[in-house]
Amino acid sequence: MKKVLTFKSIKMKLFVAFSVIIILVLLLGITNFIGMKQSNANTKEIIKEEMQLLVADEQLAINMAERTSQIRGYLLYGENKYKQNFKDTVEETIKLENFVLDHADSKQVKSLMDKKIEWGHLTDKVFKEYDSGDKEKAMLIMTSQVQPLANDLISGFKDLAADKERTINSMGESMIETGNSLLIIGIVVTAVVIILGALIALITSNSITRPLQLVKQRMNIIAEGKLNHEPLVVKTKDEIGQLTNAANTMNANLKELLSKVKQVSSKVNDQSEALTQAANEVQQGTEQVAVTMQELASGSEGQASHAGNLASMMHDFDRSIQEVNTSSEMIQNASIEILDQTEAGQVTMVSTKDQVRKVDQIVKDAVQRVEGLDTKSQQISNLVTVISDIAEQTNLLALNAAIEAARAGEHGQGFSVVADEVRKLAEQVSSSLDEITNAVGDIQSESQFVVTTLQTSYREVEEGTGQMESTEETFNTIYTSVKHMTEQIRAVKNHLVGIAESSKEMNGSVSEIAAISQESAAGVEQTSASTQQTSSSMEEVAANADQLADLADELNMLIKRFNL
Repeated sequence: MKKVLTFKSIKMKLFVAFSVIIILVLLLGITNFIGMKQSNANTKEIIKEEMQLLVADEQLAINMAERTSQIRGYLLYGENKYKQNFKDTVEETIKLENFVLDHADSKQVKSLMDKKIEWGHLTDKVFKEYDSGDKEKAMLIMTSQVQPLANDLISGFKDLAADKERTINSMGESMIETGNSLLIIGIVVTAVVIILGALIALITSNSITRPLQLVKQRMNIIAEGKLNHEPLVVKTKDEIGQLTNAANTMNANLKELLSKVKQVSSKVNDQSEALTQAANEVQQGTEQVAVTMQELASGSEGQASHAGNLASMMHDFDRSIQEVNTSSEMIQNASIEILDQTEAGQVTMVSTKDQVRKVDQIVKDAVQRVEGLDTKSQQISNLVTVISDIAEQTNLLALNAAIEAARAGEHGQGFSVVADEVRKLAEQVSSSLDEITNAVGDIQSESQFVVTTLQTSYREVEEGTGQMESTEETFNTIYTSVKHMTEQIRAVKNHLVGIAESSKEMNGSVSEIAAISQESAAGVEQTSASTQQTSSSMEEVAANADQLADLADELNMLIKRFNL
């Protein structure tokens, strides 16, 4: 039975409930309609048949009495008006008789009609006898036959009228009983319809409102934050059942969602604390790096300035080397002439120099180059000393040659000229060597200052970044051995050529060092600015992390309002 009354929608439930009520009301209407139709039929029968028969019977009785009195008046007074009145009522009497015969097919009616016919013949006989002059016979027939038969007809028609009256009364009572029965049935059916309608309405409303009340209570419980109740049990499959299932699903999903939010909130709180700590540490580190970058920028600017000065000095040094190289060529030519007479030798000296890395370890490369320049300057100073000694020896040789030429007289005059030229060249070389010595001294002083600056910058880089790799200074020095004076002169010449080339290369290196130092300073300043920006960003991250932690705490407080 429960399965039969299980509906899949409230629409169907209400449709069935109201359909039952409509059917009951329809049954009530049909019952009333049948009763009213029967009552109308009985009323119609009374009005159209019984009542008309009653009237006709009474009218026949009255007509019979009137016609009899007309005959009596004609017999008594002999006036034709009585006879004419009698004849005038014939047609009306025939109509009444025909009506009675058509609607009342009873033996009593036929008997009365037969008597009425007989009475009619007797009346005709009375009028005939009276009109023939036999008044007594006419009176006799009137009193002995017509009057008694008329009385019988009047009495019979009255009896018919009384029967019809009784029939009408009986039918009226029957109609009253039927009406009472219909009234009782209507009341009963109406009561049944009302009771069934109320019962159906109660059952239908309860089947709708009770689950809705349960869902409403559950919604209020959920609104209070209590999610730890068992799911609502639902047996219907209509919209109420679907709503109940939706409420259960919402409760479960909300419970699951809040549980996950609680877990995520705890994780967010922990992560925000860790992020705050990390942001503070990063901020401290970036502040330290910023300080170091400022120191590096200051050192790089000083290094670039000194490198520019060193490049200018290297340009002057290169020009001096070119002059010395020119003088050494002249000395070499003169020494070749001397070596042709005495013993000349060749002095070779090979020098090499390795250049260190320039990109990743710019400061180290600068230190190595400047130290190499200082070493070359020292070697040049040594070579200048050797050349000075050679110039002095050449001067002495020139003097000795001049003395020997003077002793030789005319034969040594040509040799004297050569010796004099050699002496002049030696003096020029000595003069140039003095200038070179002064330049080399200045270069050594400046390079020593640059070395000190670069070493200071290098130490600042090591202390500041902690990421600069230490390198080892490697330089291959070229040792030359001079066996003979000619070889020494040639070696000096060759060495001066190498020095000139090295000075050009070193001049380019120093210029490159200056450019790279400037780029390094700009990069360090940019890095310092980025570091400061990073520090500011870390402050903002730390503030956001604190705000996130506050939001996580607030979220946890909200979640605690729910009972999971």
